[in-house]
Amino acid sequence: MSSSVSKRTGTKRGDRGNEALAVDVVKLLKTQDIGYVRTMLQKVRKERERVEEGFVLDDEEGEIEALKTRRAGKGKHTVFVEDREEQREFAPEEWFGVEDEMDLERTWNRPRKQPKEQDEEQLDEGPGEKNGGKAEELDSREQRALRKMREKAQEMRRLKLEALKRKEKDLMAAEKELEAQRARMNNDVGGVNKNGVKFKVRERKR
Repeated sequence: MSSSVSKRTGTKRGDRGNEALAVDVVKLLKTQDIGYVRTMLQKVRKERERVEEGFVLDDEEGEIEALKTRRAGKGKHTVFVEDREEQREFAPEEWFGVEDEMDLERTWNRPRKQPKEQDEEQLDEGPGEKNGGKAEELDSREQRALRKMREKAQEMRRLKLEALKRKEKDLMAAEKELEAQRARMNNDVGGVNKNGVKFKVRERKR
């Protein structure tokens, strides 16, 4: 029990105007807290689902993936697309720079298109075709720049998704704790207090 007299000065402490809240008021505050947490949880969950729609996740929708290694067997390479039409038009061979679809399963020592082959093709071309080769080279540079932009966007979206998942997990834990506190105030269930002591509500004998 706290003393109303100050130990240091010996004078009586004045009433600062702080009043203890009634139990019903505290219960109401807990209810409002739970309502706020649930609202935020629903908002974060919808945002997380919206971000996940940018991933190609479903095999039936045409999942685009490549095994990282044969030994791992579980690794996947996720490619982000803007919409379903871009997903249907996606060419994995062009994205990874390989000769054919069979090479997609190999990430180590994956055969790439050789620049020498392109140089030999350009030597065989006539004078009128040189300008076409320059145009193709320019297109190739633009494709590489576009690929880098997409990879950066993929990384940003992945980080955002991870942050949303962590926030959703924290809100779920907060909701669970508030429900437990409200139940303890209503003497509905037992639990563990902040000091780690387990308790159980004792039923009144009839």
